[in-house]
Amino acid sequence: MRFIILALSSFSLFLCAACASQPAAPPTSAPAAAEPTRIAPVGVVTATRELATPAQAYVPSEPTNIALSATTPTPPEQTPLPGAPVPTDSPFVGNYSGILPAADALARVVALDLGVDGSALMTTQFIGKGAPIVESGTWSEVNDLAQVVLTVRDGQPQDNRLSWKLENNQLVPVEYDHAQYGATGLSLHRIGTGIIEQAEYGGVTFSYDTALAQSAQGSTQPAVPADPNVPALGGGAPVNIRFLFDHAAAPDYFNPHLPQVYVYPVAGLMALDPSVAQNVQTLQKILADKTVTPEQDIPIFPVMPASQVFHAQTRFLDFINGSGVSFITAYRQDATALTNQDLFYTFQGLTLDGAWYIAVYWNLSTPALPDTVEAAQKILPADATAEQFEAYLAQTVAILDTLPPAAFAPNLRLLDQLSQSIRAEPELESAAPAPNATAGAPTNANQSANAATSTFEFGGARLAFSSALAQSAQGYNIAAVPVNPNAPALGGGAPAHLAIGFNGDALTADAGPFQPAIRIYPTADLNALDPLVAQQVTALQTWLAAKPTTSDQPVPVLPIFNAQQMIHPQIKYLDFKNGQGVRLVTYYAQDVAPIANDGLFYTFQGLTADAKYYVTAFWPLRTDQLPNSYQEANIQDYDAFAKQFEAYLKTTSDQLNALPPDAFTPNLNALDEMIQSIQTPQ
Repeated sequence: MRFIILALSSFSLFLCAACASQPAAPPTSAPAAAEPTRIAPVGVVTATRELATPAQAYVPSEPTNIALSATTPTPPEQTPLPGAPVPTDSPFVGNYSGILPAADALARVVALDLGVDGSALMTTQFIGKGAPIVESGTWSEVNDLAQVVLTVRDGQPQDNRLSWKLENNQLVPVEYDHAQYGATGLSLHRIGTGIIEQAEYGGVTFSYDTALAQSAQGSTQPAVPADPNVPALGGGAPVNIRFLFDHAAAPDYFNPHLPQVYVYPVAGLMALDPSVAQNVQTLQKILADKTVTPEQDIPIFPVMPASQVFHAQTRFLDFINGSGVSFITAYRQDATALTNQDLFYTFQGLTLDGAWYIAVYWNLSTPALPDTVEAAQKILPADATAEQFEAYLAQTVAILDTLPPAAFAPNLRLLDQLSQSIRAEPELESAAPAPNATAGAPTNANQSANAATSTFEFGGARLAFSSALAQSAQGYNIAAVPVNPNAPALGGGAPAHLAIGFNGDALTADAGPFQPAIRIYPTADLNALDPLVAQQVTALQTWLAAKPTTSDQPVPVLPIFNAQQMIHPQIKYLDFKNGQGVRLVTYYAQDVAPIANDGLFYTFQGLTADAKYYVTAFWPLRTDQLPNSYQEANIQDYDAFAKQFEAYLKTTSDQLNALPPDAFTPNLNALDEMIQSIQTPQ
């Protein structure tokens, strides 16, 4: 599911003036395929198969490299060119790169190759400005300096002379054209240190440049059965070998931004969960075909409880005893602009004998993306339309695909070299994890036989929850956040309130439906926050007085999500210790798309008996009766689907409404019992 932003104002800024051109995809990527236009289902159920186009199309401008001086027809005859070849042991021989400022682009990426044959090649890529500038010539080592003369630029003669000294794997400029390169000159770093370390543990080996890390630590991770209440997303894994770097400590959850290498037995993955097995089979097909389309997800393991927003820089690589695919990607649960905090590198591969699954992860950054959410919102405002988001995403991927490896930190070349050096012949049992000891016959609470119940108290609030739901709970006093005056009720505002999170998840004022949490708001402060919020509180009071079991109208839910409540099955009224409310299963969207597990959630909306507090609960859900994602739904005829969309929603809602509580994960009864145990502050 995608939460697409409602149209509130025009989209005045795309990626920036620097992101101007529409460069071609790299050779290793498949050509882009059209994606169906998503239409907000407000009485409209039509769609086309054409790619959505923003209302105000962004017109790319031609690159203007104002930092570069004009070329001369031929090199001056009176100045001799460096000779070749150079000494084979010259410390200058190698590849260098730098990410430098640019006057009319996000940045420029410069790569310099100094060959042992005396050849010199320099490429300059202005991010978002089309094809790179290519300069070639010769170089020589004179008086501990690399003297370079670049005589051809993009096929035309020129005379560009530079010299550098080498200090700690860095080319420090000595002589250069100040008009081209400014007062500081062109400083470049060697790609990698050239110092290669070897990692070895349990029959798995690989090498890596010390520019990536100084050390690697391997360990055997025991099998963890998938949580029977949260298949595939419950943190389960077969016994595996994991490498961390520089003595990093791994958190309790999977973090793709932490550098790490995994080796899993394929048989164990296949037996772990049906959706995991499907992902393995999808990867097998991708590697056999050596093709992947832009709109197709590339599976990764461990599975992440979010959607793969894009993949770029996709390359098929062989490693010592297998093959795989490397790419950069980001996972999100909303349709907001991307930052470097979202970006990471991954390699997913299989050994030639099909016995072992390889996964590599590394944090990544590039000047093509902003570093902060605040900067990202200047590129794609929160009130952007669905079409503008799709266009922004396509533009971003196009730019990322044209960047050279040196435009990323660390350099993608170093990460690919690590992945290609892997030899995986583990000394592990290629078997599935043992059955979960807590997955016995259900008790009267429909929880696992050995599931424990924990009681939690914070700030005068109290509740009990099953270990089938979470292992721990944490309380937070959330400070008040005013609503955005330009987007009342949708601006992320909230009064000061008490919140309870689970399993160490940090909570903020932003209440999302896919982060398990319980929040207790002062009702008076909600009413004072915004008229639309006050109206929603009144709507809930009216709803609870009437207690309808079915309704064509949406169930009142706070916060007000900037999307439409598509379905609301499994309506049930619950009393908690000092109040009452309604729980339901629901799905929000603004597009004509199939209902899928990646957007399904449970919510409870309630009021204390004295109406002093408004209580909300959110928990992500899944069921085997739904596809896991839009892609898995595999809609063949989108126009036909769109025409029958209203009937499809009713059928899906009826189907979900007829399911027993244990057909959902987590079990609805476990969630209901937690709600019924809530006691708010007095």
